[in-house]
Amino acid sequence: MDNEQVEEIKQLLSAKTTLPTELAAQIVAILPKLQQHVFKQLRQVLGSDGFGEYEVLAVLGFIVSSTRVIEALTVGDVQLLNKLFVGIIEKPDLDFGRVAIPLILDIRMYILPVLSSQAKGNLGTSLVATESNLLRYLPESELHVLVSNSIIELTEFREDIVKDFRWMYYVASPVYDNGAWGRQFLPLLKKNQEILGEKIVVGDKELAPTVENWLLEYDAFTGKPGPQREAFDRLHFVQNNQ
Repeated sequence: MDNEQVEEIKQLLSAKTTLPTELAAQIVAILPKLQQHVFKQLRQVLGSDGFGEYEVLAVLGFIVSSTRVIEALTVGDVQLLNKLFVGIIEKPDLDFGRVAIPLILDIRMYILPVLSSQAKGNLGTSLVATESNLLRYLPESELHVLVSNSIIELTEFREDIVKDFRWMYYVASPVYDNGAWGRQFLPLLKKNQEILGEKIVVGDKELAPTVENWLLEYDAFTGKPGPQREAFDRLHFVQNNQ
């Protein structure tokens, strides 16, 4: 952005009293680094009469998508972002999803990998909590991430995760696919390293209580093969034992 554009955005920001002060200050600090198309988007959003939670997320989305580096959000702003998500996770509507989901995907790709463990954990939990209310709108790629890494966290926010996946299966998967949609999640679930319980003892051998090892125990105990129907059985097993 040139100096004239920076000053215009500053004036628009100062008029938005609902925008958190810390966030406005950080936006001002990185304005010179933003590209021309981001200026146009920010001017459109900040210049609208209505400015609420959706617009705050839209502004954050433009910034994260444009910079794709940690300087887009300082540690303080990550904490602020965490608070913003916590404050709006009870909004599971599609309009909110259209704004929040692209931002969540960008944060997971560009911001989480470079955060400290504690900051990553706090923000990651907030993202999962937000996604739990948008579960049926998420792209398959993000469902893969959740099943691989955050299925335990997800079950803490959803009353019946199996029901959710069944609903998505019947909507997203045509009848003639012979269960292929559900089967794609089995290899991911079987490699999940989240901790579930305290320990697993098989014979005289003690194993780490990961989801992966619990499912190995489940398969050994039931002796069931792995068609799509049992994919949901395994998901149900994880939920009931978390």
